[in-house]
Amino acid sequence: MSQACTAETALRDAPTLVVRAGAAFDGLLTCPKAARIEGRFTGNVFAEGRIEIGEAAEVTGRIEAQDIVIAGRFEGELEATRCISLLATARVQGELCARELIAEEGCMVTGRCRTIPPRGV
Repeated sequence: MSQACTAETALRDAPTLVVRAGAAFDGLLTCPKAARIEGRFTGNVFAEGRIEIGEAAEVTGRIEAQDIVIAGRFEGELEATRCISLLATARVQGELCARELIAEEGCMVTGRCRTIPPRGV
C-alpha cells in the first residue's frame, strides 16, 4: 500500500471546505482542493483533491476526486483517480471505482467495486 493512500495520511491534511454536522446541502459542489462532509449532503461532488465523509455524515449522490475517505454513510457512485479508503465505521451502498481500495475491518459495502490499472499500464 502506498504512503499516499493510507487513511491516516488522507485525514491528516486540513480540508479547504467543511459541511458541518447538523448542516444539510443539496446540489453540486466543485472544490479545487480538499473538502470534508460531516452533515447531510445530497448531490454531486467534484474535487481535484481529497473528499472526506465524516462518521456522522449521510451522503447520497456521486463523488469524483483524487482520494475519497469514508467514515460515515454513503449511497451512490464513488470514483477516485487514486484511492478510496473505507474506515471501520463506513456504510457504503453503490458503485466504487479507484486504482486502490482500502477497507478497514468492520466497514460494510453493498454494491460493486472495481479497480482501474495505473496510468501507462
